[in-house]
Amino acid sequence: MTAYDERLAAVKDWLRRIDAAQDVSPAASPRALEDAARLAAVLDGVDQLDGEDYFRELGDRYGRGDLPDVEARLALGWLLWFCLHAAPDPRAMDKDLLVVAGKSFLVCFLAGAGSAPEPWLPLVIDAAHGVAQALTARTELEREPVLLARTAALWRRILDLTPADHPSRAMRLGNLSVVHCRIAERTGDRDSADKAVESAREAMRAGAAEDDEHVVFLLNYAAALMARFHIAGAPSDLDEAIAVCRDAAGRTRSPRRFLGLSNLCVALRIRYERGGRRKTWSRPSKPDVRPYRPSRPANPVAACISATSAQP
Repeated sequence: MTAYDERLAAVKDWLRRIDAAQDVSPAASPRALEDAARLAAVLDGVDQLDGEDYFRELGDRYGRGDLPDVEARLALGWLLWFCLHAAPDPRAMDKDLLVVAGKSFLVCFLAGAGSAPEPWLPLVIDAAHGVAQALTARTELEREPVLLARTAALWRRILDLTPADHPSRAMRLGNLSVVHCRIAERTGDRDSADKAVESAREAMRAGAAEDDEHVVFLLNYAAALMARFHIAGAPSDLDEAIAVCRDAAGRTRSPRRFLGLSNLCVALRIRYERGGRRKTWSRPSKPDVRPYRPSRPANPVAACISATSAQP
């Protein structure tokens, strides 16, 4: 038996004692916390990362279906939870072990294994949001079908546990729409395009009314409509996308207004090229030969901006 197996067996033994007693009192033993710490010491080193590095690494492993030590983390997380509630003074408990418990429940959530204690579930979901956001950024360049599908599934599971009044619900819906939009563009799947439009529309309605954030939701909705138009060819999607881009371009207080103007230009050009509505322009009787003089120096830096991946 390896050290890992021995320490996992010890933690499981404590969980059996707690279950048999139907009470957390066995976890009050200092030995229970010691056994939990011994198991934590031999787990995969991903827990030693923090912040964006942690989310990216965990996202990479989730995308590969290679999450570390799921069984051990589920047992460890619950034993630490019981130790916390059995402790005479919970505030004196080792904070590093509490972080390990939270990260353990996060890995289990990503793996779809077991469940977290109800009071900690919102924290686990918020951490899963960070992982999903790292994955969404990755799909901008790596549009592999499996990675896209797993990212969309993670956002859907997060949203299933996100209350309607949660401040990040609109952002999560917007990210789900972005991923479905990329799936539709990658595969030509009409169902994914429909899901992108539906999620973006819901995000637009749930989002804050502030101009800057709302412009992002409008642009995500327009992008989803355009993706579905390119697949299904319905003129109504193109017309609605143009109307939404006009709305975004008209929000003059938003620093993202230029994205609305840019996307509006693209959508109008597509409608023109496909013989859609257009104004009849008459050539002037005398050509205007005055040279163009810009009011300010031209910006020498050309920026290529993806509106669908803009984050509020």
